[in-house]
Amino acid sequence: MSGPYAALEADMTRVDFAAIADAILVAYPDKDVLYALLLREWGVHVSDVIFTGQPGALAVAALVGWARSQGRALDLLAVTWSDRERECRPIQELARRWIAPPGIERPETGAPMADGPVALIPGVGDEAHARMKRSGQADSAVLPFVRGLCLVRVGERSAGTGFLIGRRTVLTTQSIMHGAAAAGVGGEDIRMTFEPAEDAAAVELTGAPGASWVGPSSEHAPSDVSGTPVGAEAERQLDFAVILLSGDAPPDRPVLTLPAQVPIVPPGDLVVIPNHPLGGAMTLTIGRLIAYSRAGARVTYEAETEPGSAGAPVFTLGGTLIALHHAKDIRDGRTISQGVPIWRIREAITAAGLALEAL
Repeated sequence: MSGPYAALEADMTRVDFAAIADAILVAYPDKDVLYALLLREWGVHVSDVIFTGQPGALAVAALVGWARSQGRALDLLAVTWSDRERECRPIQELARRWIAPPGIERPETGAPMADGPVALIPGVGDEAHARMKRSGQADSAVLPFVRGLCLVRVGERSAGTGFLIGRRTVLTTQSIMHGAAAAGVGGEDIRMTFEPAEDAAAVELTGAPGASWVGPSSEHAPSDVSGTPVGAEAERQLDFAVILLSGDAPPDRPVLTLPAQVPIVPPGDLVVIPNHPLGGAMTLTIGRLIAYSRAGARVTYEAETEPGSAGAPVFTLGGTLIALHHAKDIRDGRTISQGVPIWRIREAITAAGLALEAL
């Protein structure tokens, strides 16, 4: 993964990265203020990525190292510069040197819209509908994964999108399952259809027999449907469902690995969403990340998703899986979509006792 400053960062030395850490240390004598900034701007609980109990200098050095490992150290400088531009001379000097030298523009940023209402729309229309929005930049990174994508149907109706996270395991949203487990729907009535590709035949799989298809899951939060700001309940209610299959998916269908590392994806970054809008053919939708909720449990992006897109993976332009798409809303003529950060879902699945390496 790399950010808008990747070319500049490639020329930096250990001394340069140490200078960033020193400047941030000066700018944030209270580390909790820095941690709150990264939660608000990047949706990251810092305690998930470094040990926050260590002395401040070590904690900040670890933060810079974490950002550097993803090619995002200058993004870390940029977000602190935006926050403390007029208050910290070392931050100002480094920003002038690295972020905005002559001829280099600052990256675009999104509007802080994540806490507005985003309506949960799990249903699917009857008309098959496919729109392809392709980006040449996105194709090479994301297209290898789309063969692991499937259309999920419960009974006779089309429900939405899902994708392989194991050879016998599909991840989708709990909202599109519409209480199938509680209603006693058997796995034989849950069908996953994978589209044909140049080197892969179309295939349809079903859930494991009876109730044995039911894997770990989490309901959606009340704020996902009430139009209220995303609240603390969204930290626990992540709107995902794991479907256990009756047999192995073919080896030519790729499994999407849930990343262990929390990715750095600032507002303004492009996102790519392969999905089955309205139950139709697989489509690639390109959008731009807007913001994270205050709790870091939801992420919004401007992307024209449709009913039936719920359950789709959300990627960065570089092909990193970052979220599970589950909702959309229309605001002033713009389609604002919402997803659940994938690292939170990964934690919930492992906490439920399902070993990811055994899927």
